[in-house]
Amino acid sequence: MSTPPRLEFEEVGPLLIAPYVALSRSHFGDEFPSDPDHTVWKHLANPQGRSVAHDLYAGGTLIGRIVYQIRDFTIAGRALRGGYLTDLLIHPEHRGLGNFLRLTKEVRRVPGVDFIYVTPNATSGPLFRSVLRFTHNYPLHVLACPVRSGAILSRVLGWKSRAVAAAADLGLRGLLGLGALTARPPRGLAVVEARPSDAELDALGRACAAPEDLAGRRDARFHDWRLRDGPIFRTRVLYCRQDGALVGYVALRVHDYLGYRTCFLIDVCFARDTAPAVIRHLRWRVLDEARRDGCDIVLGIFMPENPALARFCAPPLLRVPERHLPQGVDMWVEPVTPGVVLPTDPARYHITLADLDVF
Repeated sequence: MSTPPRLEFEEVGPLLIAPYVALSRSHFGDEFPSDPDHTVWKHLANPQGRSVAHDLYAGGTLIGRIVYQIRDFTIAGRALRGGYLTDLLIHPEHRGLGNFLRLTKEVRRVPGVDFIYVTPNATSGPLFRSVLRFTHNYPLHVLACPVRSGAILSRVLGWKSRAVAAAADLGLRGLLGLGALTARPPRGLAVVEARPSDAELDALGRACAAPEDLAGRRDARFHDWRLRDGPIFRTRVLYCRQDGALVGYVALRVHDYLGYRTCFLIDVCFARDTAPAVIRHLRWRVLDEARRDGCDIVLGIFMPENPALARFCAPPLLRVPERHLPQGVDMWVEPVTPGVVLPTDPARYHITLADLDVF
């Protein structure tokens, strides 16, 4: 009888990078999840702390992993340490319910974190619900606005007429132009791409969410790691200054997604006292610049019930019905430290793509 695989809990350090890359290549080939520099950035360079993992070994060979990326949160003045459950992967030759259960049976006993959260894919989602019996699900919403019509008309409706696409594009340009006219920048507003000082980013990070919100870290070190230092993805950040003072930013990343050239809204962060006119101008400006950059669609994943995020999550950004998505965007949240109580109201979750391991 063969020896069952061995499960170990360990911090992700430099010696694990090569085994992690090899395991990734067994599934992703040479795509970005298998890039060594990306793996180092993702799990070792995080200023919140190195990732920890349950790793599965057959002999001395890594055959599976479930990794918890450390994320810092605050709520009501209390600091909480989250473990974002990511990189659940088993080598193709060792897949099966037995090894899945070996990896996941300990997820509620992760040392050093107060809660875990996960946004599973379509394959693993039912397993988290039925096998692991996660009970706290706060689905995120996909909000989007088309800015060019050709690819959308072709893929959704099967229309491939250049004349129809050109006419639709003219209508979209008119809509965006009208929106830009009605959302002209308020007096004293400057939108720049020069990085603010650390002190400015730290102050904005403290001011963007309400005290009663469960809000992820947004200081200067997190800002650089998540938005500026990644070796694969490039993020453009539009910083808003009102009369010289930093009042917010929008982080954008262009990536091909489901056949569309997509401008992702990675993060939206505005001080709570920012004037609505400032936020409205940025929303329309993002849409117009995405069109000018050749994107087909602008898309973000948010908890739009949250009042701070709802200010930006407004028309013409519209919620995409789940039936038009390849999968829903569930966010399962589970306390793992006794006494930790998380909000039951989705409006209290200040969550954007910056809080997730997505792009």
